Amino acid sequence: MNAQSTQFVVVDEEDKINQISDILGKKNVAGASAIILCIINKIPKSVTGDLNFEIEDCSAAVMSMLLAITDLGYASVWIDGLLRRDNIASKIAKIIDLPDDKLIQVLLPVGEAAEQGEQPPKKAENERVSFNKYSL
Repeated sequence: MNAQSTQFVVVDEEDKINQISDILGKKNVAGASAIILCIINKIPKSVTGDLNFEIEDCSAAVMSMLLAITDLGYASVWIDGLLRRDNIASKIAKIIDLPDDKLIQVLLPVGEAAEQGEQPPKKAENERVSFNKYSL
């Protein structure tokens, strides 16, 4: 629908990065070169009828950013669930002067990885994919 509802705030001031890191309780975020915040409306705007796509638009944009970040040789991690705990999103919103009608949906710290993180083993295709009917 090309509503272009997703907005972004890039935080690259060290003091603000450190404040956000403290709020998140993630000291490794303090070493980020920047933090990208994906912003949506608290009350999503309808695009067609009663449908809106702000969460989907934000998710697609974040996925594209993660691919680009990795391609450029940097590291990041998708943070969203943590934002919904203990008013964390609201606390970060104050740091960036976010209007009350907006919401931080996803946070991406971007920088050079201090160490290689452990990845869980990939599940086999037959554990995740079925054809023509659900059979997992």
